[in-house]
Amino acid sequence: MKTKLTAIFVILMMSVGGMYAQGTGNSNCNQSGQPRILNVIPDLSQDQQEKIKEYHTDMLKTVTPLKAEIKAKKAELDVLMTKDSDLKEKEAIVKQISDIRYNVQMAHIEYHDKVRELLNDDQKVIFDNMYLNHRKKGHHPMKGKSGNCQMGQRKNK
Repeated sequence: MKTKLTAIFVILMMSVGGMYAQGTGNSNCNQSGQPRILNVIPDLSQDQQEKIKEYHTDMLKTVTPLKAEIKAKKAELDVLMTKDSDLKEKEAIVKQISDIRYNVQMAHIEYHDKVRELLNDDQKVIFDNMYLNHRKKGHHPMKGKSGNCQMGQRKNK
């Protein structure tokens, strides 16, 4: 039984690795791979743009492996849900997923705060308004309505 679980986990990790090799599809970026905020906030200086790019890259370096870990934990939970297993074992995995999601959210909040510190008062008004309006609608502040960042427009499927 342990061998089957290990095999499933290895296959899952290989498929997740393949997805990242093809690109993350990061919806916080435009088609050129730049943070979308660079197209939204007016009058950013060259220094502001460079620091935003640096902060964005650092945030992605933190968040990307965490998101892969969440997917792996969800797959592990799926396996447990399809067999007779202890509730405590499932609960432990749910707790781990929750802890990882907390770390992802904190990385986004740290990025947000760092970017906000770079902005002047006029830019902060636009940045804050953009964040609050998207949060009310249940969207991530840097994503389009469909969750895809395609130069600020919806991606047609």
